Amino acid sequence: MFKVMPESGDRVLAVEVLRTYSKKDVEAFDQILDQWLAQAGGRLNMLIRLDRLDLSKVPLENYIEDCRRTLHRRDNLERIAVVGDSQMAQSLVTMDNLIMANAKRGITERYFNVEELELAWAFVRG
Repeated sequence: MFKVMPESGDRVLAVEVLRTYSKKDVEAFDQILDQWLAQAGGRLNMLIRLDRLDLSKVPLENYIEDCRRTLHRRDNLERIAVVGDSQMAQSLVTMDNLIMANAKRGITERYFNVEELELAWAFVRG
């Protein structure tokens, strides 16, 4: 389940992923992302909080669909902060960067531990 965090605003969409997520959750998030992109003029920074997500309960096909949809919008994203508390989440960010990150386009994705939440906010607020 995706939840928009109340600290979101301007060109920063912050979401928290709780427990696990289904394909319907990915579709619902897709609509939220479209709305925020429209409000932000087509360029957006994101903070994604994963420390309450149980990655072992996310079916691989849901993760792949989420990545596919995000990849489709990579021209609209600038700074992505992933906040988590697991080596697995950190590894996923490393893999994402192989595909998503592009200095020419201004896309940067960074992993932050939960204790570094304020640094993550500073990063996405630029």
